Amino acid sequence: MVDEKLVEQAIGSPLYNSKNIPFCITTQGLHFVFVNDAFCKISGYSKEELLNKSISILLGPKKMAAAFNEFFHFLKYRKNKKLVWRVTGKNGKTLVAKIEVMNLKIDGKNYTLTIALDHTEITESKGLAESSEEKYRSLTENLPHIIWTNDVTGKPVYMNKVALKYFGKTSDDFEAWNWLDHFDIEEARELEKEWDIASSLENPVQKIIRIKNKNGHYKWFQVILFPQYDDQNETTTWTAIATDIDDRIKAERKLEKANSRLRSLINASPIPIYSLDTNGHVKDFWNPAAERILGWKKEEVLGKITPLATAKYYEDFEKNLRLIKEQGQFKGIAKREIKDGSEVAIEVHSGCIYNDDREIEEIIILLLDITQQEAQKIHLQDSLAEKKTLLQEIHHRVKNNLSIVVSLLQLQVFRSVNEAEKSKLMDAQNRVMSIAMVHELLYSTDEFSKVDLKAYYDQLINSIATNMQIQTRGVLHELDITLENLNINQAIPLGLLINELITNSLKYAFPTISEESRIKLSIHPDGKNILVHYMDNGIGFNADDDSFTTGLGFQIIKSLLIQLDAKYEMNTKDGFELDMCFENHLQGENSEEVI
Repeated sequence: MVDEKLVEQAIGSPLYNSKNIPFCITTQGLHFVFVNDAFCKISGYSKEELLNKSISILLGPKKMAAAFNEFFHFLKYRKNKKLVWRVTGKNGKTLVAKIEVMNLKIDGKNYTLTIALDHTEITESKGLAESSEEKYRSLTENLPHIIWTNDVTGKPVYMNKVALKYFGKTSDDFEAWNWLDHFDIEEARELEKEWDIASSLENPVQKIIRIKNKNGHYKWFQVILFPQYDDQNETTTWTAIATDIDDRIKAERKLEKANSRLRSLINASPIPIYSLDTNGHVKDFWNPAAERILGWKKEEVLGKITPLATAKYYEDFEKNLRLIKEQGQFKGIAKREIKDGSEVAIEVHSGCIYNDDREIEEIIILLLDITQQEAQKIHLQDSLAEKKTLLQEIHHRVKNNLSIVVSLLQLQVFRSVNEAEKSKLMDAQNRVMSIAMVHELLYSTDEFSKVDLKAYYDQLINSIATNMQIQTRGVLHELDITLENLNINQAIPLGLLINELITNSLKYAFPTISEESRIKLSIHPDGKNILVHYMDNGIGFNADDDSFTTGLGFQIIKSLLIQLDAKYEMNTKDGFELDMCFENHLQGENSEEVI
């Protein structure tokens, strides 16, 4: 058997697609390798019953030897009488077949094309020649192809209506017909040479050529031109079948142009580009950038496993190749060894190209040399780790220094015998401690931009209560904090502010502590702003009292509110409430840190 697409290319689409002209293709030993439906119809056999069988299935073993000699004598010399065979169909009926034979080459091998026209009725009954001619004309007039018949000089004697319409002619124009008017000059000269050779040897001609239509526009056609013979085996006419392949040729040339542009783009690319088959062998491309950067010439790698898949990296290469085939594309970073033995870091970009059956035809690979970037990245990471360590150390030392200040203040508290003095020293101690806690949180976390503020304020309240010798369980504190990121230049004044509020609440709001005594603190982000709500359910106080407005605590609170640029409302009638709002500065003027 032969590939049907190759058969169609060899004999032309009109004959291949014909439903009425029986034909077969045989080997030089007269074994069937292709039969069309019309041949099966007149013989009565199916394709499966004929393919790879000898034509003796139709002639019988007794006639086979004579037929073999007659067949090849005709094919070689065309000097014997016309080939008319009597064959036996599957149903046992004898058929008279007139045989047209010609050499055929498919995929580099020699075959024989045999067109068998059933002449049983013509043989048995005279006067049917005209009927056969009418059938032939009826067939050609209904085919969508250009069909014409020339005499031996090349002058048309017949054209079907498709041909007449294409050329804008009538049969009356045949006398003044000049084929050169309908072909490109250069192509016509080549065709004329082939015609001279074919007509002298009486061989068929196959040609892809442009033919001009009545409007002067050229279109591409696949033309097959073959001779007909009379009873004395002399060539009488030549028949041509021209199939319109203009769209196909233009599409092929457009694709060829696109491929040329693509190849030019790939060759001009400054990054290595090549393609692999599904087994990892270099299939195509390997552009100049690949030669320059990787070191291997194109001729060194084509058809071979990619040289980057050395033993050291082969396992990683196989894993990446598998991912590409599974996912259709892949992007990743890998280390490979190039021709000069040096190791490089590469960023791999790859994608699969599929055929019409969704099977992978090839894999396109693009490589970016990121060796320097990776080295710089490692350097930056080391530098960042060093700076992070130094920054943690700074916060740790600040916290320790502040802790020393707290300890010194505590010593003064112990030595003091004046209660008012003790209270002021403790207030100062709490203020310093609120700042120290911020730095403690900063050096104890791995992420300076993300600290648990709820833990900070919970620790702050407990520290103040303990320092004032008030049992934590005495006054409940409720925290509702969803804010995570706060600039250190805002965190410290806010911590000091909350310190003052808590200190005042624990000092003055609860002369009698009950189960209902509580302090509430909520901090929430609201777009670009931060909302803070503080309250205690103590006894409250008169906000207009001079002792409050002139006291140091209120002055500190007011100063911190100004420092935060906060808008606020205060209610002191039933307990104490402070609602404030200020803009969240994600980065401070002199600091990039947030907690």
